[in-house]
Amino acid sequence: MSFWEHLDVLRASLIKIAIATVLCGIVAFLFKEEVFSVILAPKSDTFITYRLFSHIAE
Repeated sequence: MSFWEHLDVLRASLIKIAIATVLCGIVAFLFKEEVFSVILAPKSDTFITYRLFSHIAE
């Protein structure tokens, strides 16, 4: 492949990456409540590791 063909492949890959990033961002925004509930689950006192550490601390 020539230099310009390599650039065409790189450009196509970068465009696909940009599209995938935007789509994932839109999906994450649409499901933001579920995403935050999963991310912030360890702060809940019903989370399994929270209960385990509470039991160990006693």
